[in-house]
Amino acid sequence: MRRLGAYLLMGLTVGWLLTGCSDSDVADKATPPDILDCFNNEGYAYLSLDIEVPADNTMRAVGTPENGTGESDVKTVTLILFHGASTDGEDAVTVCSSYVIGSPSTTTIASGLIDKQVDKRTVRISNKNINAGDRLYALAVLNILPTIADGTSFSDVKTMSMPDIGNKTDGFAMANAPLSSKAGDTSNPSGATVTTLVEIPSTSIKDTEDAAAGVPTAIYVERAAVKVTAGIPEGKDSIKLNNTGKDLQKTDIAVALDRYNTSYHLTRQFDKSWLGYRATSAGSTYTYRMVEASEMQTGAGVYRTNWGKDANYDADATDLSGITDFVTLDNNPLYYCAENTFDITRQTLRNTTALIVRIKVYDGDFYTVSVEGSLVYTPDDSENTEEGTSASESFARRRAASDDKINSYLVDWLAGQPEVKTWLDTHAEGNKKWLKVEIGTPDTPEAKGVCTVTVSQTRHASDSPENIEFLALYDGLNGYVNSKLTIKKYTDGYCYYRVPIKHFGDSLTPWVTGDYTAENHLGRYGVVRNHWYDTTIEAVNRIGEPVIPPADDTRDDSAEEALSLRVAIMPWLDQSQEIKE
Repeated sequence: MRRLGAYLLMGLTVGWLLTGCSDSDVADKATPPDILDCFNNEGYAYLSLDIEVPADNTMRAVGTPENGTGESDVKTVTLILFHGASTDGEDAVTVCSSYVIGSPSTTTIASGLIDKQVDKRTVRISNKNINAGDRLYALAVLNILPTIADGTSFSDVKTMSMPDIGNKTDGFAMANAPLSSKAGDTSNPSGATVTTLVEIPSTSIKDTEDAAAGVPTAIYVERAAVKVTAGIPEGKDSIKLNNTGKDLQKTDIAVALDRYNTSYHLTRQFDKSWLGYRATSAGSTYTYRMVEASEMQTGAGVYRTNWGKDANYDADATDLSGITDFVTLDNNPLYYCAENTFDITRQTLRNTTALIVRIKVYDGDFYTVSVEGSLVYTPDDSENTEEGTSASESFARRRAASDDKINSYLVDWLAGQPEVKTWLDTHAEGNKKWLKVEIGTPDTPEAKGVCTVTVSQTRHASDSPENIEFLALYDGLNGYVNSKLTIKKYTDGYCYYRVPIKHFGDSLTPWVTGDYTAENHLGRYGVVRNHWYDTTIEAVNRIGEPVIPPADDTRDDSAEEALSLRVAIMPWLDQSQEIKE
């Protein structure tokens, strides 16, 4: 953030020390006083703060439940003051004092480019640990009470690990947002100053509360929490299961959150080397995605930054939380978690916060069969060859199956294989009833719902050796069958999808297969504090997996997506995602 009222230092008279910085004093002086001269002879003065809090109404998309209430409540404010020489960088300044401030004097909703709640507070501060010639900086921490020793550098404070993001009852944790001195979007913000602490000009430190209230210091804060919600399009009660005409009700669709952080740094970490990262849009126009185009407020001269480093950023995440309980869409799923970001080399499913979508497509167990890689279900019926399912209500029309039993379908397929057909014609009067197919149970996570098929023969009435030694004659039959067929069991009629949550998404980080450069794709996936990721499931066009897809080292964009997402960024900031084929 730009420095608010930074001034050249100069020598001052003893009278300043005795009277404090009254309005008349300022009028009489050509240059603002040294910070120390603003405190009375007992070492105290007053400071007024305008704490700019994102308002609740920026947390709700049109048509979603009013679950935003309470997300911007301010219960407590801890003001941490830092001091340092004029030559000190932000990381080098140290804590000189801390204050827990009482109830706000006024609370208003301001109308600006970004809606916010202005929490006005006045606090009496002391000159403890401040030296002549120092500059003074402020960090506001809301709704949590961190214990920070005097003398601690800001570089240590900002990376403190905080274990609790808060909640709507006690208030969400908030702290200063890192802001840029230059705009982004179509402007190149490279070379901008990015600061988190707010400098307090000496002219804002007064000898009375009333005088301080007239020159407040603005501090823009952001929530530590990430918000994730899910639903179907507004105004709809159901969505289509494509190619079947079946309607999926909200009760048929459930979601859970996976691979999310529970701890976070006290403030968001922004790396200035990202400022020049851009994505090509139309023609030769570039979008510099890491900084917003509009000021936080007209005339403020500061702009919101759009990415950050969490505690796991440049290390493989091993301590992310596992899958939450599934919540059906009719119960309005809502999750809060800490931010989870990563560098471009770690853009893999193992590191990425994701929604697990579970859809009930059939009442009871069912199986699907793929032959030599041909999916049992594809959006285009013309692509279906030698396929079958155990349930007529499931995704594709059965073409090769003679009935709706998986075993019957497999016997039909097996009897049509040339070597097997020759054996049947020669030794079993062409009757396929002498073939027996058994489907194993995929009872381990490693099986991923895939069943092993075992083929055997039953004795023919003639009792000749040829009729009972088919497996020996056709060595490797089971291996052959399992190499040709993939059979999946869908327990209780459920299928699953892993949906990595996109941050910048396709518009600001358009994907080019195999291009893993940071400038083009950093931030494509991930969840960043103070953002709302609202997912909308539009339709289901392809069957998912019979078990929850694993969070492995597969890159987020290397596999074909069963569900695609659309991402839009709005103030919470709000990430709206549309899930469809």
